[in-house]
Amino acid sequence: MAKRERRYRRFPAGSEDLISSLHIRGQTLPHLYEPEQYAQWFFQFLRSDLRSLTAGQQLGTRADVLVFARPELLRGCWSTDDGLPPIELLETLQRDARAGIQCVRRGEWFELEAGIGYGVAIFGDRLIRGARRGTFKDLFLAAVIDTLQTSWNRLYECPQCHEIFLKVGKQKYCSSKCANRAHWQKFKAHRPSRDHHTEYVRRTRQRIGANVKINPRRKK
Repeated sequence: MAKRERRYRRFPAGSEDLISSLHIRGQTLPHLYEPEQYAQWFFQFLRSDLRSLTAGQQLGTRADVLVFARPELLRGCWSTDDGLPPIELLETLQRDARAGIQCVRRGEWFELEAGIGYGVAIFGDRLIRGARRGTFKDLFLAAVIDTLQTSWNRLYECPQCHEIFLKVGKQKYCSSKCANRAHWQKFKAHRPSRDHHTEYVRRTRQRIGANVKINPRRKK
């Protein structure tokens, strides 16, 4: 038996301010669409190791993925008690999004498998566009494509981990972790090599006396 389409909004969704939904604990994305915040979240999501997250962090990320895709009429669904996409699906979406971005960087097309549909409806005195219909995967990748189009000129490859990130201000690395690692490597490269045995001899003679005899260190 075919799965029923799942609806997520009460109103025709042609305007983002019509969205009405519950907020899941741990969720970071607002239901009101904000391109900058959504773009920053997406590129952080691509770099996330989903399996290393705590149960609470996974729950929040699953909710964020659902909000990012902005589904209205969903073809098919998943069988989870909380109604959120499973972590296995999130890992698939990560791989597909990375592959799509690489296609664009190579000058190729990043396309949806089945595509999505739209409709129009009257809301008050307006005719609005909405009822985005499709598989969750296509709706998510459609949101990825929108994000790439609006953020393309600010996308950079991290020189440390080579992941793609959205540059903010004078940012050079995708995260503070990569920045600290790069700074340490640069510092270490210009730091003279240490002779630990000579340092030990000097400390010992300062503590005991200059005439103390210290056997040379055996090489392993």
